[in-house]
Amino acid sequence: MKFNIDGLAKGCLGPTGIGGIIRNESGEVKINFSKPIGMDDSSQVEIMAVKEVILIFFTSKWKESHLLIIESDASNVVNWVNNGSQVPWRLRKWVILIKRIKEQLGPWEIKHVPRETNQEANTLAKNAMSLGQSTFCVF
Repeated sequence: MKFNIDGLAKGCLGPTGIGGIIRNESGEVKINFSKPIGMDDSSQVEIMAVKEVILIFFTSKWKESHLLIIESDASNVVNWVNNGSQVPWRLRKWVILIKRIKEQLGPWEIKHVPRETNQEANTLAKNAMSLGQSTFCVF
């Protein structure tokens, strides 16, 4: 299962939103979500999006039968989660938490994708930020 995610912040420490869309191997949308998460910066928001999709996936019926592949346009967050090096101190606790979740819940991967291929997740995150409302749809 492939989960495209995005996190947005309006300015430094401005309103934020995260969004994601999960598709099966045929490209069919199975879940989409958006969620405002208060005031923060873009790096923190992207990390929170990773944490959110991990929790969504590993509470779903697909966790036993599918590998989770997370795609994000935030290359720094992908590198931090994959390598754990050069993580800013204020974000380190979140990266450590994500790594612990990974150890407990089994294999998954995260990779970088160009921003252009992540537009649906970006739209969901924008909606969460501008409307201030959460959505969660299962198809």
